[in-house]
Amino acid sequence: MLCGWLACGPPLRRISLDGTQESTAVISRPTVLILGAGASEPYGYPLGGDLVKFILNRTGPGGELQALLSHRPELEPFHDRLEASAVDSIDDFLASNPGFTGLGKMAVAAELTIWGPAGDHIPTHCDWYRYLWSRLHEDAPESMDFRHNMLKVITYNYDTSLERFLSRAALNLYPDINNEGDTAADSLVNGTVPVLHLHGALGDDAKVIHTARDRSQFLRIDLLQRLARGIRTVNEPEAERRYTQAHAWLQEAESVHILGFGFHNTNVKRLALKDLKAAGAKWQSFGATAVKLAGADRSRKEALLDLGPDTFHEMDCLSYLQSQVNLS
Repeated sequence: MLCGWLACGPPLRRISLDGTQESTAVISRPTVLILGAGASEPYGYPLGGDLVKFILNRTGPGGELQALLSHRPELEPFHDRLEASAVDSIDDFLASNPGFTGLGKMAVAAELTIWGPAGDHIPTHCDWYRYLWSRLHEDAPESMDFRHNMLKVITYNYDTSLERFLSRAALNLYPDINNEGDTAADSLVNGTVPVLHLHGALGDDAKVIHTARDRSQFLRIDLLQRLARGIRTVNEPEAERRYTQAHAWLQEAESVHILGFGFHNTNVKRLALKDLKAAGAKWQSFGATAVKLAGADRSRKEALLDLGPDTFHEMDCLSYLQSQVNLS
């Protein structure tokens, strides 16, 4: 359920030993994080340009998908045109070539699941999920306390690695949730920290594949088609509904921060941050990571976003959260 801020409840008050009321240290300020591909990169998922390269390798001569999908007449032109288009985003290519949408979605789904990160993948850098979790459960010794966090996440990523991490952590921290099992953990996390996948997500089949030791058994057309159904291209009507939901969340937020985002022109325009700010959004805190964004390119992105000269910070997601975001 994608709850509103009030539906999640006000900050919890606890009675101390001397009879006075205390606020918990959960995230009580309505906060929205916006995630791009760079936010999932530490957890084994490729950036846009790498994803295109991987898909080209799988669909080209000798590739695993080339062997599986060789009966489809559009496979060769899909591969050749994707290669010659020189794009760094499969989304860009599919937006301009809707005739390849079905095949492209299957390729994306396969790359992020069957050839995605191992189930025991450990980030070697920038483990911001762990830091975020520490703030979510700080001074929340019981699951009822955890429910009073006021954090929402908007993501452009298809993977559900953040949700998986938070659910696993909650399952093992809270005894009542542990007694009820995985479904209770998922419900706790989804109800407290809702994640809105603007372009869809890979779904339950991806979770099964993620934990499997032998993934070769999943290299089947029927399964790839099922995984692909969760992915939405930018031009599909369902994506429009999700952007409307995102705008509502952003309008209500007091703190908005962008992590690992590439600031693609179309995505920036559809987020409508400038318009929301002009319409009265009360952001007390706003900013974004901008690794390797400099010079004219940085100036161009700043002009596109148009939310002030101090928006971008040259640091990774973890460093940014630790130094720039008051998660309280």
